[in-house]
Amino acid sequence: FGICSFWGVEFLAMGGGSPAQAHEAFERLCEYANDVGLFAEEIDPATGAALGNFPQAFTHVGLINAAVSLARRLAGVPPLERHVPPPGVQAEEPELRR
Repeated sequence: FGICSFWGVEFLAMGGGSPAQAHEAFERLCEYANDVGLFAEEIDPATGAALGNFPQAFTHVGLINAAVSLARRLAGVPPLERHVPPPGVQAEEPELRR
């Protein structure tokens, strides 16, 4: 799945690997875009062919998040924090507006 591949890049960019590893993985994945820069849901690992739903918004969200995380890492800016409540604490539900 394309989004999972971009999650891997984001992990590397957020400190799970070196900036060079994240950049190389990002560049390699971007080669699987079509002629107008769009991605499918899946990338065939053997051929690089676009499989599944096309274009796939989730893959593009993964691309954007990976690009932002990589840019921040290369600029020496700390990664964006993801709010996760501590164990045993239930997340507050957002207030609904009518």
